[in-house]
Amino acid sequence: MTIADAARQILKESPESMLPKKIYQEIMKRGIYEFRAKDPIAVVTSTLRKKSDALENNSRCLFHYHENGSYSLK
Repeated sequence: MTIADAARQILKESPESMLPKKIYQEIMKRGIYEFRAKDPIAVVTSTLRKKSDALENNSRCLFHYHENGSYSLK
């Protein structure tokens, strides 16, 4: 499972968009991904952003970026 897969699983079950920190906390709570990074929240944030419509011309959008910094499924 990748970080993006774990985030998708969390967001699939969420009725609302979520901030990266909350997504990270849910991933850890459920034990669905083991982070080895020094700053795992930054890794989650980066992964979400790279795979979202926050970047122009991103053809691999999995997530929708909201202006408040939260994400939902595309």
